[in-house]
Amino acid sequence: MSAAEEYAAVREPLDLIRLALDEKVYVKLRGDREARGRLHVRRRRESTRRDRESNERSLDRRLTTLRRGFARRRTINT
Repeated sequence: MSAAEEYAAVREPLDLIRLALDEKVYVKLRGDREARGRLHVRRRRESTRRDRESNERSLDRRLTTLRRGFARRRTINT
């Protein structure tokens, strides 16, 4: 792919990353730091039973908080 074709193919930042996969990259970071290496993709790990249970507990806590908030509003408004 020529430079002109690559430029035309980059319309969003993710397009640039997609073109750079398996290429050597240099990233300049804050504080005069830098990162160099080969850009590769990590597979998304499948959720485990523990993750699902944790998500359910988190959702339960949020719902409980919402219910308490609604109950308080009802008592204040009546």
